Amino acid sequence: MAYWRTVAVDQSDQNESDSKLKKIEDSKRPYICAMEDDWEGVKQYYQNKPDELLIPITVDKDTAFQLAASCCSKSQVRRVLEMLISLLSSTSYDPRRALRKPNNTRNNTLHDVSLSGSVEAAEYLVSNFNEPVELEGKVIVSSSAGGNDDKENDALPLLETRNDLGETPLFRAAALGHTDLVNFYARKLRENNPDNLFRHFYRNDELSILHVAVIEQRFGLSGSL
Repeated sequence: MAYWRTVAVDQSDQNESDSKLKKIEDSKRPYICAMEDDWEGVKQYYQNKPDELLIPITVDKDTAFQLAASCCSKSQVRRVLEMLISLLSSTSYDPRRALRKPNNTRNNTLHDVSLSGSVEAAEYLVSNFNEPVELEGKVIVSSSAGGNDDKENDALPLLETRNDLGETPLFRAAALGHTDLVNFYARKLRENNPDNLFRHFYRNDELSILHVAVIEQRFGLSGSL
């Protein structure tokens, strides 16, 4: 004879579990919208939840800012980034910190703009958010390709920040063959700190931009550097 035991289920535990599952499902929405090029859908999601803008939405720890910078077409990157940044105004987040938030490979939003090659988006970010985030009243000036921890990147101009490999946004743009973007970055760097420009030509393993250009067959870049 089989005996069955009735187990009482705590309804509060069930409700909590359902709530967590709903949050997980909801968090997929901005990613799905972005992959479908539905940036209006992304906007609608974050309008009611602007505090979630810095929560990663990919397995690589990309935020909505990084996803917009890397997935938008060249013609729409600036518009989408402006829209997302405007949503931050109702939060306590400093846009400069938001744009410096790194993913798993420590690429920030400006690094990812290099994927689209949008000079317009890069100019918007550099013109408005290049100023460093001060830490205890000190501003750090990068002296080598080796420095790329979060605190140092926060205290550097956005153009000077580095990813895990020690690549700056200029280096990334060069590696991807975006000559116009390389020229823009180089021009801004010459204006701000001409003596520091050469440091952007190397990453942590001492691989140079010109080596990368040859490897990737970006031969037109040599004249820009």
